[in-house]
Amino acid sequence: MENFNFSNKEVFEKFESGKVDSLSDLYLIEDTALYIKDLLHKLDIQKIYKEKRVKAIDNEMKTLSNKIEFYKKVIYETLVSFKEKNIKFPDSCKVSIRKGRKNWIIDDEEKLKEMLKEEKEDQAYKIIDDIKIIKKEADKVVENWSKIGKDMNGICHSDLSEPSVSISFEDEEQEDGDINLSVPVKEDYDNLDA
Repeated sequence: MENFNFSNKEVFEKFESGKVDSLSDLYLIEDTALYIKDLLHKLDIQKIYKEKRVKAIDNEMKTLSNKIEFYKKVIYETLVSFKEKNIKFPDSCKVSIRKGRKNWIIDDEEKLKEMLKEEKEDQAYKIIDDIKIIKKEADKVVENWSKIGKDMNGICHSDLSEPSVSISFEDEEQEDGDINLSVPVKEDYDNLDA
């Protein structure tokens, strides 16, 4: 079991069962959010060690990320079952439901490339040997085109992602990368595993 101690074991039992459903009490969200905070801190530590032990750390990071996503789904189900959109725990965290994002799926890449060139949307593609679409920028362009009514039939269609949970912690004044760690340094780099 992890270092963080829940006052209620229900959340651990949820993860062990693998069943994403509502917690029995709205206030258990705070414990769950604080546990996610602990997992995020562990994830940051694993990122630091990643250079030395890439494969093992990738597995640990994947496990931590899966746990974070699982617990966020549990929080989402709890908020939905209690008909809450957001909840704030003083001096701790704020949890809210974030709407799903519209994603554009390219149906005909060649037609989209032609349209991007015709419309002079240079930020949405690169020319190397052939035109390569930059998905993030192309999404913005296609979204703008859809708003002004440009015909995108057969070229792109939109897909709405599922709603998710947003968690902000009260003590997140630290900038990314300012994790205070005492990492032991081994001088003999040729024998790191010895």
